[in-house]
Amino acid sequence: VFGFITVSGGIKVHRQNCPNATNMLSKYAYRMMKARWTSKAQHQFQVKISFTGIDDVGLVNQLTQVISEDMRVNMQAISMESKDGVFEGTITALIMNTTHLKELMGQLKNVSGVHTVERVDEEV
Repeated sequence: VFGFITVSGGIKVHRQNCPNATNMLSKYAYRMMKARWTSKAQHQFQVKISFTGIDDVGLVNQLTQVISEDMRVNMQAISMESKDGVFEGTITALIMNTTHLKELMGQLKNVSGVHTVERVDEEV
């Protein structure tokens, strides 16, 4: 991650692979600063995760149990669709840090029938 000093003097944190990173670096290198995530985050950040797999009775219940009860993650949105026995879904949730995110994604991958779990890179 890196910090970008805004025109109002605030700092926005961006991932290195942010779609806008190359443009910001080439035009505003003087407004960049080093940044890093710590494992002791005091604030949560929003993340969107997509997942796919084989649909089955109770799947949504299993996923929400992992997210809310097992991992104690606050879900802000959930969406799932199923067609021909295959489901696609996304969740938007508040995560403490990247370690917490990796743990959540690992737990979701362990749910029976889930094949893929990926962080969704949203354009800024």
